[in-house]
Amino acid sequence: MPSKLLKPGSKRTSKITTKRFERILGGLLLVFLATGIVMCSQRDKDRMNAYQDALVNSPTRAKEVTLRENLKLVRDAIEVFMTQEGRYPESLSELTIRHHHRVTAEH
Repeated sequence: MPSKLLKPGSKRTSKITTKRFERILGGLLLVFLATGIVMCSQRDKDRMNAYQDALVNSPTRAKEVTLRENLKLVRDAIEVFMTQEGRYPESLSELTIRHHHRVTAEH
């Protein structure tokens, strides 16, 4: 029976090792490729969701920015009125009549 055993350096042993190595390497390559595809598709989904959120929410954000700017203008006009007149205005129309407010009365 010892005569049938293969020696470590024989051709048959190296062929089996090479085939097995190729299978393992091929399997690992498939795993890496699949992982890369999944990661890229997830990143693309995240990007698409971010773009979609930006497009959907942009009108709301624009309104919020406009409202903040208008509020700052009104506060500045009230401060200027208080400095010049020594009192707060009775109404917003008093600010526009006395030209303390730069925003037109359209709003």
